[in-house]
Amino acid sequence: VARAEELLKDLSQHSALQRELVPRRIDLEKLRGDHTAAVALCRQAVADQPLNPGLWRELGGELLALDRPDSARLALDRFL
Repeated sequence: VARAEELLKDLSQHSALQRELVPRRIDLEKLRGDHTAAVALCRQAVADQPLNPGLWRELGGELLALDRPDSARLALDRFL
């Protein structure tokens, strides 16, 4: 996890890669077990990329991991 975090920091210095790194940052937070941080990243990402189904799926999954099924359902309903 530490190596992945360091690699993401190095790659994030290139502004052209910011969007492509978001799913990796979400995965990193999931590996740490920090689902609250993953949800925050997902919400930020779907605000920036509202037509990306993968991000909505990640948001729904992370909300379920936090035992918030109603919020997960609402998030997925907004996308659909």
